[in-house]
Amino acid sequence: MSIILASASYIRATLLRNAGLNIKSHPASIDEEAIAQERKKMGTPPKEIALWLARAKAQKVSRLFKNQHVIGVDQVLVQGKEFFEKPKNHAEALIQLGKLSAKQHTLFTSAVIFEGGNELWSVTTTAMMSMHELQQEEIVEYLKRNPTVIHNLGSYNFEGEGIRFFKKVVGDYFSILGIPVLEIINFFRREGQLVI
Repeated sequence: MSIILASASYIRATLLRNAGLNIKSHPASIDEEAIAQERKKMGTPPKEIALWLARAKAQKVSRLFKNQHVIGVDQVLVQGKEFFEKPKNHAEALIQLGKLSAKQHTLFTSAVIFEGGNELWSVTTTAMMSMHELQQEEIVEYLKRNPTVIHNLGSYNFEGEGIRFFKKVVGDYFSILGIPVLEIINFFRREGQLVI
């Protein structure tokens, strides 16, 4: 039986498939920005906002696939007290990378597994990401060569050329890419649903 990933992310699906899971993608259409804004107003810590978003996605899609495991995933990036959303355009990406330059930011990645509308498991990982000081010209050229980074939180592709921006990273590589693969694999091993 396939596992449903409540995300349109190609890289998330690929990482899970590479680990031998039978994954089908079914994006959850939720208003992530509205949920995040509401949680921020309520004073919810960033780590918990990532979990709320992942949970909302998995729960919604789980109603459509009642007898299957549904994985919901989300990430929240904060630098100091500032939350970073995915940039809307290259101008915003330029500003974001300028703000992250020479500083450390925190990336929270949450994953939740639902079945039949019920939450079975969840995890949130934390990565501390320290960037080199970036020159304006360097950022401009990077964005020219990598126009699709406007779909990425933080405006960088860590799995690609964006890794050159970092001087130190403390955290799980897969979680930084968008999904805590090891923790998810461990869940399915415990459930006896991972065929070796």
